[in-house]
Amino acid sequence: MMVNLTNYLSWIAVCSAWLAAELSCAQGPATPRPIDAQREVDESSSWQFQYDLFQMSLEKAGLNVSTELSTALLAPRKSVVVVLGPQSWNSQLLRFVSAGGAVLISSDTPLRVVRGIEVRGGPVMTADSGLAYQQFPDCLALQIRDDSHPLMRNVSTLVFNRTGWIEGVGNSLASWDAVLTLPRRSLPPECIGKPVVATLVREQFDGGRIALVADRSIFCNGMLWHGDNAIFAINMVNFLTEGGRTNLVFLVGHQVHANFKEEFAKHQSMPLPELTPEQIPELEMEQMLQVANSVIAKAEDADLLNELLADRPRQIRTPYYQRGLLFALVAALLALFAYQFWGRSRKLLPTLEPAKIFAPKSPQKARSSAAEQAQRRGEAIKIIAQQFLTAHFDTDSPEQWQQRISRNRTSSEEYAQWILIYQIASQEATGVSQSRLIAIQLIIDGLSKSPVVNSA
Repeated sequence: MMVNLTNYLSWIAVCSAWLAAELSCAQGPATPRPIDAQREVDESSSWQFQYDLFQMSLEKAGLNVSTELSTALLAPRKSVVVVLGPQSWNSQLLRFVSAGGAVLISSDTPLRVVRGIEVRGGPVMTADSGLAYQQFPDCLALQIRDDSHPLMRNVSTLVFNRTGWIEGVGNSLASWDAVLTLPRRSLPPECIGKPVVATLVREQFDGGRIALVADRSIFCNGMLWHGDNAIFAINMVNFLTEGGRTNLVFLVGHQVHANFKEEFAKHQSMPLPELTPEQIPELEMEQMLQVANSVIAKAEDADLLNELLADRPRQIRTPYYQRGLLFALVAALLALFAYQFWGRSRKLLPTLEPAKIFAPKSPQKARSSAAEQAQRRGEAIKIIAQQFLTAHFDTDSPEQWQQRISRNRTSSEEYAQWILIYQIASQEATGVSQSRLIAIQLIIDGLSKSPVVNSA
């Protein structure tokens, strides 16, 4: 079962637009804190340390979320269990895999998985500037030398943040695959050559499988934009869902998550840091072209456009559907640029010397910045509304939009929604909040399923 890339990209575009706008100046408090303390605070209070996007991609692949682990354990061949962060290992999961279940464990704290296989806590460090991602010694950018494993399809670089490592893979009687190992000049010395990603597939046991990743943050919202982590996440979804699985239990820490829309809604009220940088670094054109070329090359290799076109809704004509797809890809790409160079994760920030700390903005400048962000969101949602109406009604004429909407025989609630989208598309853009941006996108998603009204 493959990820539904159409829905995935539409949600990525919305989340990316919000993330780029809201985090473009959110570099965090000027007073540095120890990374471990920072992790405890940030992961409970910041959207970028949550796992909404990864959970969303699993659900878009056809998995239905259950909040009861027992539901998955009773139907292993139809179930996926995802375990992120520190856990008390459940011995039932080993029997679950032997009965055909699929499990992902992503943790950088000490954890004994089975006899002889355990995760060692990090952080792994490096003194090699070629390995240190953005010059952070505890953030490793690992190059993929062998892409034959399904998890490494179209992946060139993976970025790990304070990763641990996996012990015992080479000594196990089971057929574990060391998918990605730590290179030389990694510290401590005992981690050199040890895997950070490993898998076990039990074909003789109804295709049961387990994936181990020694970094719990690689699947979080903020880290998906670094290196090829997002492509790795999609490959992981396909690996876990192989065989027509339908059930998902998603655990973060010791908490079972509900579906991603409910989890995403929990984070909408999270406050932004009070202190913001006065200036934002500019993106060099050469860097922009390098990233763009990399994304385009991977899209061509993976044949993503053909997969998307095969998933085209019947009600939208091919030329307009293609135009909409390209717009979504461009929006996601621009958001990726903005986030990678403007909204770097607070978890990746180095300790700043006093002379390098940005001065806080005045209240007037802060209000002005917030207004500019709201205006950018308004302009973005206007473009989205125009593209939707053009594709849905097969015309770019606002007059035709209005006529078609007036002939709709729908409920008063749906009619009001059509009028709202028409007003957004035809009037001058005004500032909108992040929650309204997401609400409007959800309305558009719902209206896209409405039948097309003929011009006659």
